[in-house]
Amino acid sequence: ESASRTIYEVFSIALLVFDAVTLPYTLAWSVPEEGFWMVAVWCIRLFWSMDLILSFFTAYQTRDLKTERHLPLTARHFLRTWLLFDAALVISDWCDSGMPGLRLMRVGRLGRFIRLFRQSQRMYLLLQKVKAMLYIKIAHLVIDITILVLVLMWLAHVLCCFWYMIGKHEEGSDTGATWLSSGEYSKVGVSYEYLTALHWSLTQITPASMEGSPKCSAERLYNVFVIFAGFVVGSSMVATLTAMMTQYRMQLGERMRKMRQLHDFLVQENTGKVLTRAIKVQINSVLRHRQKLRANQVEL
Repeated sequence: ESASRTIYEVFSIALLVFDAVTLPYTLAWSVPEEGFWMVAVWCIRLFWSMDLILSFFTAYQTRDLKTERHLPLTARHFLRTWLLFDAALVISDWCDSGMPGLRLMRVGRLGRFIRLFRQSQRMYLLLQKVKAMLYIKIAHLVIDITILVLVLMWLAHVLCCFWYMIGKHEEGSDTGATWLSSGEYSKVGVSYEYLTALHWSLTQITPASMEGSPKCSAERLYNVFVIFAGFVVGSSMVATLTAMMTQYRMQLGERMRKMRQLHDFLVQENTGKVLTRAIKVQINSVLRHRQKLRANQVEL
């Protein structure tokens, strides 16, 4: 793909990440679209409206793995696949700009939240491009672990925002109290409210604890759901991280075994220290660079 297309994809991913972080917060705390938030929302609306038009011209891969770039075919492919869904999301973006109101604002923001899952393939493909440019295995491991930690933090962020949304609706509590009304949280400020909710969400997916607890049936039901989800997601992430580390250790162990074997051979042949060091440096340099695969090395 061209460099301009790659830059365009990076910018779209940046907007998706911005939405992923800010949407749960603005929904939970009912942040009005003023100042910075208004500029950001208008940029998002304009970008995805333009992206909807450009999708008619975007090439796609056919079943026989050919890249189709002809406009009539790309337009027809988009019409048959994602046009209605993407158009509905763009309309939801604009519905709260022409018709202001809290409910319509939430519809627009929920539409942007749904777009995160629709455009998740873009994030995956861009990540694969980055990893394809890096041959060093440790770089792949660092990227995978970083993505895993960021996903975990994002899940905690989303859970804490929903926890706050439930806590601020005291009128819907069957006990007349919520975790937010039972403490001094609302008197301190938004920052402390968010940090407290984030602390609570992290304790549900990690073996930690805090003083906050559910005060009504809705909060307790949500707490049970989060504990169950945290058990499943936390176990899966730990297993994934363990598998990544095991695979890397196996690769590193194989390389170290070969280097020890080389060292034993050089000692056996009584090579000098200077020559031994030069040979090891050369071997390490060769191993760090990408080597071409032969046909008989491909297992598939």
